[in-house]
Amino acid sequence: MKYLLLISLLVLACGCSSTTKAEPDDKFTPVEFNELTNSLHKYNGKKVVFDAYVLGSEYNPSENDRQFFVVSLSDQPCKKTSKAGTLLCPGVKNKIRAAEDGYNSGVIKNSYMLMNNARKLGQLVTVYAECQPNREFYYYGNGIDLYISKVKVGETTVNTDYADKSKMAAEAPGYFKSMYQGGKKLFDLAKKLRP
Repeated sequence: MKYLLLISLLVLACGCSSTTKAEPDDKFTPVEFNELTNSLHKYNGKKVVFDAYVLGSEYNPSENDRQFFVVSLSDQPCKKTSKAGTLLCPGVKNKIRAAEDGYNSGVIKNSYMLMNNARKLGQLVTVYAECQPNREFYYYGNGIDLYISKVKVGETTVNTDYADKSKMAAEAPGYFKSMYQGGKKLFDLAKKLRP
């Protein structure tokens, strides 16, 4: 019984952990922000990484247990005005919107908070995302061009994309979902370590 409790706690802890030190990721093509916005369709379906400033952000914690956040990004920070913090920021020319959604509510909220704090402090963020310019996203229609996989601010990186599309990951409630996701991480790690 002790071992079962210990294993359950370990699985739960792994399922809830998401913030790590950033490491290089060769799955993402480095791109300049202006090049991306000017040639968006050139990168359609590709994974890109770039630095940007957050102009504004929105978080929705209650979409049938599915969370999402949307951020507006630019190559320059929004000036401190009464409109700063909105998704529009009228004085900035080059903008692009990125989003992430999923059932990993803690990770989604942490990503939103990290990017929102970067906006308030005027910090650059590194965004790892997949370019999908014509895909619909909730009530935004096709106004979202990037789907976030990871975000990095300073030394903190949050991996938002577990790439787990199974029914169990999508529908399992609360703790069972966290335990399942943690168990899946341990299983995937064990597969990698097996000779």
